[in-house]
Amino acid sequence: MLKKLAALLLLLCGCYFAMTRAWAPSGQLSLTNLDRAGFTVFEQMFDDSADRVRVVGLFSPTCSTCLRGASALQSALQDFPAAPLSVFVVWEPILVTDSSGPKTATLARVCDRRVAQFWDKRHQVSQHMGGPATFGPKSGA
Repeated sequence: MLKKLAALLLLLCGCYFAMTRAWAPSGQLSLTNLDRAGFTVFEQMFDDSADRVRVVGLFSPTCSTCLRGASALQSALQDFPAAPLSVFVVWEPILVTDSSGPKTATLARVCDRRVAQFWDKRHQVSQHMGGPATFGPKSGA
């Protein structure tokens, strides 16, 4: 009985990990957590793409307007498949529902191979771009 319970617990933990882990679309780098990696990772990738047009998109992973914006970005990328672009999609917490970051389905909204996706819980990119220092979760959209 104890072995069955342990096996069930292990299975449930595995399912939880699989459901909560954010997997980037095929052909993209893994989601980069800027809290762990640091802003310099974003900065270096941005600087390394100076030979292309660079696009930065800042989105909330649960805001319906932001999700539509991410899908619109993907549509634009599909319209210009050969354009020399580097796209940096930065997911950041804006709503109270954003605390755990983007999930696989959210990342799949922008699935182009020219895209690098980031989770920026502390709004480092926004602040370096001149955003308000008081960014943080809001209760409404």
